[in-house]
Amino acid sequence: MLLEDVYNNGWLEVYKEETIKTNHYWRADLNVKRAEAFINYFGSLKNLKILEIGPGGGTLAKILLSGMGESVTNYTLVDHPRMLENTSNTLGVNNKVSYVKAHQIASLENQQFDIIISTGCLSETAENYMEYLYTKIFPNCSMVFIVDGGNEFLPKLKKRLAEIYPNIEIIPWTEPCPADLILVKK
Repeated sequence: MLLEDVYNNGWLEVYKEETIKTNHYWRADLNVKRAEAFINYFGSLKNLKILEIGPGGGTLAKILLSGMGESVTNYTLVDHPRMLENTSNTLGVNNKVSYVKAHQIASLENQQFDIIISTGCLSETAENYMEYLYTKIFPNCSMVFIVDGGNEFLPKLKKRLAEIYPNIEIIPWTEPCPADLILVKK
C-alpha cells in the first residue's frame, strides 16, 4: 500500500527528475529499495514514534511519510544543521516531524522511540558520538532499521547492537551497493 501510494502520487518521478537535474547524491531509487525493505520487515508505521539518524536529504522519510505519514505519532530527524535544512525542504511542513541538530542529541536522551532508522550515516559518525548513541539513544528504541557498510565499522556496530538487542537480525545487502541490513523487531 505505501509503495503503491508513492508510485501513484507521482512524487517518485518528480524526485528522480530533480536527482538527474541536480546530480543529487540522495538517490531516489536507493531509498525506494530501503523503503521496500522497511515495509516488508516492519509493515505499517501506525502509531510509531520514529527516530532517524542522518536523514541526508530526507528522501527515505519522504517516501515513508507519503504513504502512511498520517498514522505516525512522531518522526524525529537528527543531522547536521545544513542537512536538516535540506531535509526540511524535501519534507515541507508536517506537524508530526521534528528536527534535532546533531550536537543537540542529548535533548532526546530520555525519550522513548519505537524505531531508530539510519541508512548510510553511522559508518561516517565519530567514535565518541557513536558511543553516546550506544549508551543513551539505542537503549530507548525498541526496533532498529540500519543499512550501512564499512569493513572496519560494521563488526563493532553489530557487536554493540547485539549487546542491546538479543534478537538482532543481520542480512547482507548487495544492491545497489554492498552493505548490511541490520534489523531488530519487537
